[in-house]
Amino acid sequence: MSSGMAGMSTLESRRPAPLALEKPKFGDEALVKFEQTLLPVHGTSTQAGDSVLVPAASRGIDLAAIMLPDGSRTGCFVATCPHRQSHAASVQGAMPLTPGESFKIKVLALGTFGEIGIGLSAPRAEVQAQDLDSIQPDMVGWSAGEVGLHGDHGCCYLGGRQVKQTQSLPWAVGDEIECGLTLSANVYFKHNKQLLVELPGRWHIGTANPTVTMRSATSKVELDIR
Repeated sequence: MSSGMAGMSTLESRRPAPLALEKPKFGDEALVKFEQTLLPVHGTSTQAGDSVLVPAASRGIDLAAIMLPDGSRTGCFVATCPHRQSHAASVQGAMPLTPGESFKIKVLALGTFGEIGIGLSAPRAEVQAQDLDSIQPDMVGWSAGEVGLHGDHGCCYLGGRQVKQTQSLPWAVGDEIECGLTLSANVYFKHNKQLLVELPGRWHIGTANPTVTMRSATSKVELDIR
């Protein structure tokens, strides 16, 4: 954490200004129907009582499970960042990925600037401590031992360094982004099922927890870590 924070000011100064993205427009009936399928999840518990692993969320994230009509869980969740965060808020899967596994998000709302990140990292302190003020976490990929793809500009970051100028177009509502490990443990990202980048080098399981970070007010994603 300290090494990532040390280079944060330099990295932030090189980072392009956020794009002002239009908030998504949902029909009232469709939005109400979708919201009725959600069950709020509180705290950082990883068990849902029906053998579904629940992601852990830091302060600043509202997490809800998507339910089936019979009341059982689908295994998917919705993460919402209701208010603009001074630092990143995080959602993390309970178990690290192993080679051949992946997880996905679907963008439901971009919020003010579309500041949403998906990637892999070690268990993040703010998820466990619920303390954003003292820890001041970064977007996933901005710290050592992390990799992340960010939706506001489509850039990929590895250990605090930008891999390329741009990996994808800025994300839009409805986009699906996948992060995973190949059978040889290379990290890859897909945007709407199209491979964006595969990073060579076996990724360590100790830093392979599925991670989503959010900063923009009213941003919202569907999270699938099954």
